[in-house]
Amino acid sequence: MLEEEKPESPIIDYVLEPPKDAKLLGEDFIVYCIDTSGSMSCNIPDSKIGINKTRLDAVKSSILSQIKALKENNPKNKVCIVEFGKVVRIHGDCSNNPTIINEKLLDDYDSLVDIAKQNIAIKDISESFVNIRNRLGKLEEQGCTALGPALLVSTIIASQKKGRIILCTDGCANQGLGDLDRLNDEDKSFYEKLGEEAKKNGVVINLTSIKGCDANLEILSAVSALTQGEIIIIDPVDLQEAFDDLITREIFATNVVISIFLHPAIYIVNQGQSESPSRKRVEFKCYRGFFIWF
Repeated sequence: MLEEEKPESPIIDYVLEPPKDAKLLGEDFIVYCIDTSGSMSCNIPDSKIGINKTRLDAVKSSILSQIKALKENNPKNKVCIVEFGKVVRIHGDCSNNPTIINEKLLDDYDSLVDIAKQNIAIKDISESFVNIRNRLGKLEEQGCTALGPALLVSTIIASQKKGRIILCTDGCANQGLGDLDRLNDEDKSFYEKLGEEAKKNGVVINLTSIKGCDANLEILSAVSALTQGEIIIIDPVDLQEAFDDLITREIFATNVVISIFLHPAIYIVNQGQSESPSRKRVEFKCYRGFFIWF
């Protein structure tokens, strides 16, 4: 080892390259899975603007604000819209009419997967922003909560690009796969199975639920826990801030394995007594850009 290469302190930080400017980050793929069931029509007071609006209005407003910021700062990002109430609608980038999955198929796992694997138009947000903005404005509350089928479809779509899902819901799944009103083992285990599928394909599922609502989070949370996603219970008037936090915490990689090989004269902190103090293998399910210490 050269004299100038010898460390002069116990811990040394090595920077291979400076952090990238957030505005210059590469492509990201985001699927917004939006609850438009009847309960989303409930009014909420908004002290910030002094008027009442519905839960769905709050969600749409927050998403619109977020994709506007994406268009300005990350124009290569891609956004897909999936809506669920009594049926599931796959809007994609909203450049075409939605693919509608009716009640007859909501309990058919294989059919839902096949539909989600179809070629769905997803352009950069710089091109799709206007179409998404206009389509969001037309979303209306309708009927039951086909949350399970919509989340399955969203997961399959996101799996094709190792994207992330932001699930926005206020109620308990009660239509199709994962119907928690039926309270059987198959529907309860559905969410663990879905979480494993997402994890295998590098998809992160973030769950955002409305404060004070019964969304059976103890069961739903399995999909976020398995994929290292966030679980947020939020007042509707604070949705925008919560969504912003989910987006700005960049996911650089999933299922990361780092193998460290140092010069034999150097050992890794807390590895001094091991058989290979200069070697270490570290695994991360989801790396969001935090510092990693060895």
